[in-house]
Amino acid sequence: MPVIDRSLLRLSTYELLERPDVPVGAIISEAVELANRFSTDESGRFVNGVLAAIAASVRPAEKAADRVGEDSGPIGEDPGPAGEDPGPAGEALEE
Repeated sequence: MPVIDRSLLRLSTYELLERPDVPVGAIISEAVELANRFSTDESGRFVNGVLAAIAASVRPAEKAADRVGEDSGPIGEDPGPAGEDPGPAGEALEE
């Protein structure tokens, strides 16, 4: 394992354990960005996977809350049929 990956995992694990004020997504995103920039081509995916597993075990409530709104829009808003853009006033666009 590259030294930079190990260092990023140590720092990010500390943040996950000791800094509850920092969101899980921010911690993982920053670590992955640094791994992609300063380490090997595979490091970003590796760091992402390891930190996601750690986050799921040390912050299960926050991770579950992140998944609730992951693929949905605002609550109560119907996204409409797939592939159609509702346009600015909620009406179908003319072609």
